[in-house]
Amino acid sequence: MNDNCAAVSPDDHKECSYLLRTASNIISILSHQGWITLLTHTLAQLEKRPNGAKPDDNANSKSLHATLFEASLRIMSEQVPDATAVTSEGEKLQKDALYLMRQLLLGPGAEDLMESGIDDFLVDRLLVSANERGSIAVQGALIDTLLAALKVRFAQAYLPPPPPRPKHQRAASRERLTSPSILSFTSDKAERAPSMPQLPRPPERLLDCLLKGISSARSREIVDKWIGLLCEVLPLYSHSIFQILLMLVECFCREIKASFGRLQLAFQQTEDWPQDRSEHVTIALLTGLETCIANAHERLLVEESNVPAAKSPDQTQGFFGNMVSGVFHSDGSQGRPNTANDRLTVLLCFQDARP
Repeated sequence: MNDNCAAVSPDDHKECSYLLRTASNIISILSHQGWITLLTHTLAQLEKRPNGAKPDDNANSKSLHATLFEASLRIMSEQVPDATAVTSEGEKLQKDALYLMRQLLLGPGAEDLMESGIDDFLVDRLLVSANERGSIAVQGALIDTLLAALKVRFAQAYLPPPPPRPKHQRAASRERLTSPSILSFTSDKAERAPSMPQLPRPPERLLDCLLKGISSARSREIVDKWIGLLCEVLPLYSHSIFQILLMLVECFCREIKASFGRLQLAFQQTEDWPQDRSEHVTIALLTGLETCIANAHERLLVEESNVPAAKSPDQTQGFFGNMVSGVFHSDGSQGRPNTANDRLTVLLCFQDARP
């Protein structure tokens, strides 16, 4: 399993699949101590060499964990994405390699595997697979493995948010002495929720991949997996959801309209009704549309809750009160235009989604 090994010959696909499945079965029942062995032992420690020969440090210095992952990744890299050029044994080999990678990504030490760029590789391969040429079975395995990889790289995005601090909670004496409100004319800055940490950017082609998969006629057999992937990765776009929302809603509305049209036709031509999936596809697409708009609406509520009020409750509601409020809150009004634009985006999406 060194880096210079040759590609897997088509004659060896069956045997290689057997070895991958064997490794997967062993990993599925590993104990805690077994995982420690997998992460800390190398091939050099397991191989018995005659005459005290020293193993190749470059080839065998990696852990068994990394060696298994890189071997599976290399197998996937060597396979042709085009389904017309892949045999049934080649398709099974890809599924077994992806399943083994997913097991390793879901286990301990998965953070170290992300240096291979597995998420970008899977997005590129999935984009090709969704482009009317890939195997449906491999496409589903790619989605499962990609989701596992994204959850490792963006683990922070999937953590539950901290509970918000009550706005009218009475501060302690020490907190009041150091409160920013003493140094300002308004206490709105002190009441703002802490800004969310900046997360790494999602893979560059992930959004294109999602749009292609949702709109691909070939992906209808596994539309649930595509919608599930979309729902899981939306938190990664929390800071840019309003920039991509219209694009997602337009895609969903177009596909829902087409799927509903096929469903109406299926009711008129009932001979192929048992094999028709239009109803299932339509429901899945509606779920995806609802999730996108709901996520954007939740994000809008968070933004609006962080924008300070235009005037304090104890200020006069007349003309001079409004002028004074505008003076003392001039810096807080900067976030209002963006919030108004985001609100308009959500409203337009609600309008587009209306039947």
